[in-house]
Amino acid sequence: MIGLKRIFKELTLNHENQFSADFEMHQSLAQICRTQSQPAKRVEKRLEKQFAPYKNEVERLDAQKISAIIEGMCRLKG
Repeated sequence: MIGLKRIFKELTLNHENQFSADFEMHQSLAQICRTQSQPAKRVEKRLEKQFAPYKNEVERLDAQKISAIIEGMCRLKG
């Protein structure tokens, strides 16, 4: 998994002394990705590349079974 600091560096976004926690960096990155900016497009391409191997596997799964698994996990944790 790629770290947030590395993503910020690759996108040439400044994060030094600006964020005190990873969640703040994540929040900032999510805000950037809400627009059609160049950094947003680069993040989208990176995610597509990273998760492409799983795409075919997930497409073959039944959506109702996936929902049941997720809901079951939530009940166990909650």
